[in-house]
Amino acid sequence: MPRAQPGEAFAHPLYTARPTVDTSLGPVIPPLHYPENDQSVVSTAESGINQEPYYRPTDFDDPKDAPLGGYPQVRHQWALLRNPFTYWDPQGRRNYGEILPDNYNLVDVWGPGPTAPLRDVGRAIFIIAGAVLTVTAGIAVWDPAHHRAIAPKDYPFDGLRISMGGDPQNPQDRELVAPTYSER
Repeated sequence: MPRAQPGEAFAHPLYTARPTVDTSLGPVIPPLHYPENDQSVVSTAESGINQEPYYRPTDFDDPKDAPLGGYPQVRHQWALLRNPFTYWDPQGRRNYGEILPDNYNLVDVWGPGPTAPLRDVGRAIFIIAGAVLTVTAGIAVWDPAHHRAIAPKDYPFDGLRISMGGDPQNPQDRELVAPTYSER
């Protein structure tokens, strides 16, 4: 049995070559498809997370002028705003063979994610500052020094004036005296 040459299969008249897609990254292995637009997770509307990203996509008239070369320009979508239960990869929130955007490391689940609007950040700072001021005012009004759980210790014999080394002849010598209950 004669051995076939390596190029004979490709020279057969019924052979149809695959169309080549230039992605500038190497050969494209099917089945690749564009991701569907899914930025409508119900919890984002309830929580107030901004669903509109803060980037401004640039459209080029000629795809060859784009900085990506021949790579497809995919609309940017935040992975955290996609429904995790409808995709082949629930953690990464994408389907098998889905074309990735050029900045996938920023929009994937491990990226920084969608940022909160400035008004939400200001509201959070205002709430935290209000809570700190409320606790501080409560401590100042309550004055824990006057609401002790135990009574202060009272020393007998005029605060141990003589035992602490005070002058027995001079009752005004109170430099080394321990505090007494009547002095507080």
